[in-house]
Amino acid sequence: MAFSGDGIHHPVIAQNLYRLESGRLEQLGQSWIKHAFASATEDLCCNCQPPGDSLVIGVGCADTYGACQNGVQGTINFGGLDVSGLGPRSDVNPTTGAFPWPYTTFNLSGNVIYKRLQVPTADLDPSLHPGARYFAEVQYVGPDEGGVGLTHNNSSYREVAIGIFDGVLWPLVTIGSTFDTSPAIQAWQDQDPGVTIVTVDDAAGGRYYVASRATDNGDGTWSYEYALYNQNSNLPARSFRFPREAGITLTAVGFHDVNSHSGEAFDSTDWTSDTSGAQVSWSSAPGAGANVLRWGTMYSFWLTADRAPAPGQVTLDLSGGAAALDVTGIDLPCGAFTYCEAVPHSAGGPASIGWTGSTSFVANSFGLTSTDAIPGGSGLFFYGQNKIQAAFGDGFRCAGGMTFRLNPPVSADGAGVAMRALDFTLPPLASGNGAVLPGSTWNFQHWFRDTMGVGGSGFNLSDGLSVTFCP
Repeated sequence: MAFSGDGIHHPVIAQNLYRLESGRLEQLGQSWIKHAFASATEDLCCNCQPPGDSLVIGVGCADTYGACQNGVQGTINFGGLDVSGLGPRSDVNPTTGAFPWPYTTFNLSGNVIYKRLQVPTADLDPSLHPGARYFAEVQYVGPDEGGVGLTHNNSSYREVAIGIFDGVLWPLVTIGSTFDTSPAIQAWQDQDPGVTIVTVDDAAGGRYYVASRATDNGDGTWSYEYALYNQNSNLPARSFRFPREAGITLTAVGFHDVNSHSGEAFDSTDWTSDTSGAQVSWSSAPGAGANVLRWGTMYSFWLTADRAPAPGQVTLDLSGGAAALDVTGIDLPCGAFTYCEAVPHSAGGPASIGWTGSTSFVANSFGLTSTDAIPGGSGLFFYGQNKIQAAFGDGFRCAGGMTFRLNPPVSADGAGVAMRALDFTLPPLASGNGAVLPGSTWNFQHWFRDTMGVGGSGFNLSDGLSVTFCP
């Protein structure tokens, strides 16, 4: 990594603060980005190999900063050069690490909190938040790493405690060790193993994290908590949504964001929730300066439902014309799971059914797979209304009730893998009794010929796959 006080070949550093309280993780504040100007080349964490130049960081070397350096608003003199302080996050493409130089507010200073990490004092008052825990986070973004898949380990976090109020501010005191290469959203799961965290990358390689937690309230309702973190995607999220099955009662729907400041020209309007239809959604207002979820930022969502958790998924709608991204592992009904029994066939097996793509109806990218079937053997996929297990051929029929064939037939390849892409705009999936619709559940199975099977029926089947399709 190269550094420079008068060019673009240096990393930038973002700083954030989060609070974990009563099972909910929220981001409280964010700073502008510090433009690094030289490497300290310190032997703190590893065996440092000094490069002999402060504009290059050596292998294994540390580059630590004090609060005074990280909080410089305009410029400071370093080695005879006027080097930069804090610049706007909006200048940076976090996926590639590219940014303009000089940045748009170069050499501008303001009041004591201008450009710095800003948190309302009420959010830190221990008397208002008893038992709350706080986590500070830093994230490096550098042009040297952009586009080569090395940008997802550049965030680290550390717990901090709230000190004694001095009449002006609440000081932060570091606790324990730094958790290297992990963003602060990971702290939620580290403190609560009931939290699920999944990641998804956009088409350009930027990464999102989704964390979720469901808690039984003991009265027939469950509280659902979600945190959505844009680590380094240049495609901001504009909505967060998941399916709502008929008959579910939702209450206590909420949202929390963190506002931009110091002249970043973004709206601070909260996202609007909608629970009136077949899905639950939170969405930003339209417009170029809307309050969308930009990089290095986390938004929180929550609700209470009278339905127990089950594997499901959410959809993120991104700016820039990107398609919706589906994330598995969220605790609301929607998703796919296997069931029923498969029996070995004449070539080995048994055959196992699976799926590819997304269970989102809008995405229309769902596909079926069958592995360990008879190599080169012919067969077909079919689906039905009910989950059953009934003797059929040399195996078991797992999809019952009204059933539908997915034509044309398919043949397994030399490794015994058969695949079939579904198109929800074509029959029998498009209309009538076999229509796949948002919120509908169907059960799929692979039927295939087995003329050498020991049962003598001439065919066998995979296990079953039950799928609930999301909007």
